[in-house]
Amino acid sequence: MLPPHSTTLHVLHSLRRCMRLLMMLGIFVSFAAARQPLAVAAAGASTYYLDCSAGNDSNSGTSPAQAWKTMTKANKSSLTPGGALLLKRGCVWTGPLKAHWKGTANQPILIGAYGSGDRPKIQNGGSQNVDITGSYQIVEYLEAYSAPRNVDPGCNNQPVGWFIGFNIRGEAAYNTVRYSKASGHTAGVRVSRTTHHNRVLNNELVENRTLQVLDQANTNNDLGAWGILLNGNDNEIAYNYLSGNNAICSYDFSATGNSIELYTAQRNSIHHNLSVDDRVFSEIGGSSTRKAEDNVFAYNIQTSSIQGARFLVVRGANNKFGPTWRTKAYNNTIYLTDAGSQGIICSAGCSRDILSLRNNIIWAEKKAAYADAPFDEGDNIYWNTAGAPLVQFKGFAMSPTSRKANPLFVNPQARDFHLQPTSHALDTASTVALDSGFATDFDRVTVPQGSAVDLGAFEFPAP
Repeated sequence: MLPPHSTTLHVLHSLRRCMRLLMMLGIFVSFAAARQPLAVAAAGASTYYLDCSAGNDSNSGTSPAQAWKTMTKANKSSLTPGGALLLKRGCVWTGPLKAHWKGTANQPILIGAYGSGDRPKIQNGGSQNVDITGSYQIVEYLEAYSAPRNVDPGCNNQPVGWFIGFNIRGEAAYNTVRYSKASGHTAGVRVSRTTHHNRVLNNELVENRTLQVLDQANTNNDLGAWGILLNGNDNEIAYNYLSGNNAICSYDFSATGNSIELYTAQRNSIHHNLSVDDRVFSEIGGSSTRKAEDNVFAYNIQTSSIQGARFLVVRGANNKFGPTWRTKAYNNTIYLTDAGSQGIICSAGCSRDILSLRNNIIWAEKKAAYADAPFDEGDNIYWNTAGAPLVQFKGFAMSPTSRKANPLFVNPQARDFHLQPTSHALDTASTVALDSGFATDFDRVTVPQGSAVDLGAFEFPAP
């Protein structure tokens, strides 16, 4: 697991104190909110500025007063390691922005914002708004937006097509997309199959509602919409806020949409994300030539009232998208309130080689967990509103270290999933997440706080 981006100590303490109150109000705040982007190029490297109103492409571009104007000019700039391209806040451009430059580990290229006001917006850029094909680039404080273009009038004008907010593709490696926003796309962020070692951190991925495929003749073909579509390897997806990434209408039997879709993805670390009212947190699958394997989900929070909501869908070898080898889910907090909601689904030949489910709190109304064969399960709490959670394990029993018990959240209806002092989740978890390198809870509080690690995404006491 890559280390999370550092934050100054005084900001961290301040945000910890207010996080609990903000979550009760239904608000997510990134720890990056108080941080300003770096705008200083390394010695010998240039910083270029882009201003949609006062800029001129005949300018030098090397100061705000000499800013360029068009995205075409910016895309042709020659950025070297340590250089920067800064877009003026409050400006809007038609995309795409082509982040094709190559930095180094010690001198990444910065693509970000300057001035005050809203994030610079890049919109309606063909099939993608920010096209990331280079390496060692930091893309930050930008907004990508796609307006509905192709719609199906027979399905409530559902947007259809292939439109990506931040498209990490080709041979892109060691890039970071952070503190940015994407909405209106098929996928807010896409990390393609040929990429590796990229990071998607502290972003807002909301209302990406476009379906790639909408097929009335064969509803099983309906495909999309996603906050993040993850196809590549060895990436870190962390501290993101995902919400409303669901199709408006689908000919499928139920709503369609995922916070983070994994397909052919391997060795990815997905942690400390907050998902609100997306139908599925993650559905995992692979192809005949490359399987999804060794992906880890830790300290994520999902809360959803969407029809048929799911947390995690994994598959054995008897499914054409399986097997999803060695999926691990540790210390997640799940709260699904739709009558048809289900927490974990492990089917088509579940096994210990398919799924490890440890230290989670799973509240789901229909089924907390389903598996058609034994897998690695233990130290979990299952619950629902009726106080009778269904844990449907075919041919085997729930681990004796797991239990059906009320986790005693502080105020789940207000999305405060901190634990009360009498919760059964306190000091009862194993160290499996800690041993895997996850040393902080969702609030970034060091674990453990008591005699042992707590179940779910929060340690007690809350900060």
